[in-house]
Amino acid sequence: MKKITLMILLTFPLLCFAEKQDYKELENRIEELENSLLDIELSQAARKFSFSGDFGVNYDNYQSDGWANSPKNRSSNVTNIVFELNADVKVSKRLSFYSTLYSNFYMNKNVATVGPVLETSRHLDGTAFLKLNKAYLDYQIIPGTLVLSAGRLPTTDGPPEHLKDGDERRGTYNTLSYSLPFDGFALTYKGSSDDKKHSYSLRGIVNPGNIVPTTDIHGGSEKGKESSVRGQISKPESFYFATAEYQTKAFRLVDKLTLLLNYAAFSLAGPGEQVSRGLLDSSKPGDRNVYRISHPEDTAYSAQNIVAYLELEGLFKSRFDIYSSYKYTNAKKRGNLIGTIIEDNEGGALGAQGTTYSLGGFLTDSDITAGQQLHGVRYRYNDRLLTGLEYISTNIGTTPSSFFSRRNTAQYNWMGQGYHSYVTLLMPSQSSSLRVGYINFLRDHYFNNINYSVIDQRVHNTYFAYVLRL
Repeated sequence: MKKITLMILLTFPLLCFAEKQDYKELENRIEELENSLLDIELSQAARKFSFSGDFGVNYDNYQSDGWANSPKNRSSNVTNIVFELNADVKVSKRLSFYSTLYSNFYMNKNVATVGPVLETSRHLDGTAFLKLNKAYLDYQIIPGTLVLSAGRLPTTDGPPEHLKDGDERRGTYNTLSYSLPFDGFALTYKGSSDDKKHSYSLRGIVNPGNIVPTTDIHGGSEKGKESSVRGQISKPESFYFATAEYQTKAFRLVDKLTLLLNYAAFSLAGPGEQVSRGLLDSSKPGDRNVYRISHPEDTAYSAQNIVAYLELEGLFKSRFDIYSSYKYTNAKKRGNLIGTIIEDNEGGALGAQGTTYSLGGFLTDSDITAGQQLHGVRYRYNDRLLTGLEYISTNIGTTPSSFFSRRNTAQYNWMGQGYHSYVTLLMPSQSSSLRVGYINFLRDHYFNNINYSVIDQRVHNTYFAYVLRL
């Protein structure tokens, strides 16, 4: 009996120890299962997200001939860095979200001092701050057929910009049509033939019209110093847009044909009220008066644009690609800008304090119709090397459009005629590209911060552009 009791007393701690070991193993297994479940949840969540982007370095050398008001030839060098980060989320089968953070900053300058342009355009993106280039959602009303979009829509860097870098098509609309971040709503209908050789889409977008004209001054003026108006054009106060696209691979003469037709109707609220030393009138050189520049009407300018774009890839089954775009503008003047003397430093020679002057219409001095055309050809030597040449002609009165670009060039907004040639080297797997280009442009008008003045200036722009795809 004593032996049995002793064995029980000795076995009991061993059993307790074994149970304790089993309990610890169970705890470890539970912790492993929890970690595995967490990994699965994180993996499933990560599948909803996709990230991509671009990093680019651009160098531009500008050589420009002088004109009557500035007889000296000018030379300038500009290096800017562009960064884009795309973050997309597939929320569900019907709902997706897309976003792009963007920064375009000039090396060794905190703020870029260049000509006044539309708000949020590339020229005013002169600091290293990230800006929101794209943020919108797509809701598939009829999956793959009818889509509702809302937010800051993808309207920048459209064709033919992608052809020059050997890149996938970017943006929704072609460059001459509209290239500026646009906030609004879009409804898109997509379709295709049964054999998938033909595809088409119809889209309409609208801005709700609640944009408040900016009053920010780019540059500005200080008393006692000579300066000109340095304001900026405000965004459209209302905007309506429609586009139709057709693509086919069924034509025997080309690998692929793309046709885009765009229509836009919009109005601008004009520059915000600003202060300037001296008027933009060459008949009053050295004017030291200080003026307030304003526009009495809510709407300063309105226009309608019709743009047709044709792109042929693999012409005659060769390595040649060609594209052609024509833009027609019907613009209407909405009153004149007014300059009022608020500080008389000329002793009444140009009028006493409170005297007002009419500065003409904003962008145009009269109702006007004008055209802009762009024609280009690209040749692909192989998968890694391509070259191209394009011609552009812009008449006074054509609505500016290409304010936003990954590069610094303002070629599509200059008034006049010019040529652009380039050579692009694509790295393996198209992870990056290097483009070298030259632009020779004869400007016949320039924007004087209110409307366009006549000049006769030849601009030579040599550039290098490197893009790394992240």
